[in-house]
Amino acid sequence: EFRRVLFRSAFSTCTPDGKTFIARVDDGKKTGIVSLRHLWLGVWRNVPKVMHNAKFDISFTEEFLHNRTLANREFHDTSLQSRILQSSHPSHRLKDLAYELAGIERDDEAEVKRYVGAKGVDYSGVPREIMDRYQARDAERCMLLHMFFLPKIEANPRYREIYQMERDLIAPTVAMERRGLMIDREKCRKMVTELLGNIDLTIDQFVAETNCSDRRTIASPMKLRDILYRKYGFPILKETPTGQPSTDKATIAALRAEVDHHILDLIIRFRSWSRGVKM
Repeated sequence: EFRRVLFRSAFSTCTPDGKTFIARVDDGKKTGIVSLRHLWLGVWRNVPKVMHNAKFDISFTEEFLHNRTLANREFHDTSLQSRILQSSHPSHRLKDLAYELAGIERDDEAEVKRYVGAKGVDYSGVPREIMDRYQARDAERCMLLHMFFLPKIEANPRYREIYQMERDLIAPTVAMERRGLMIDREKCRKMVTELLGNIDLTIDQFVAETNCSDRRTIASPMKLRDILYRKYGFPILKETPTGQPSTDKATIAALRAEVDHHILDLIIRFRSWSRGVKM
């Protein structure tokens, strides 16, 4: 059996055979809080939990229960499962995936949002019957995705390794987000300087290779599209919603696997190094 923690004001669970349980923890009663404690610290503590975006659920639950060991328990994350199995998928949202794979409609969210605060974080004002219906369906969504995705993960040794590694990172990530971490400012400044130098060198090589006059071309999807598909005539593996040849990360990686050309290495290198560095 598996369980899923959901909202800041409530939580819901679903077992593989479709049995759901819903509880509020913000209504002044002890029932929901006691159930949540049983779920994580009591009779159900050794049952693996299934969540969609486990880091959020675990982080909040640790704070709520004043227990910072929950991230070390066995758990599953359907968001991670989806990202591993279909990394280039346009959406890994719970409702989108459940609609695509199981046909579960997404209309329940619109009903709830009418009562939610402007920032979308306070569910205490949602009427009980609407919230219950919403929670039950989300728990069912998560369980169905898990039952669909996990066998595919377990069937592939490489996927299993990545999945375990990603889950192992959640506990230290939650701890770092809670307390912060120390950094060596001088070393960071040196690393940034080195990265900027590498980026400039990559741009110089790209300009020389393509014979283009604008150094911003490598960072412009529109100009890059012209270089890749008109100048070099590379095969179009994917199109954007507007029907233009794609230059997104997954497409460039797929193109590099098919075409052995230095220009693609320069683009991948530039994007890797420039991420997070102020240009």
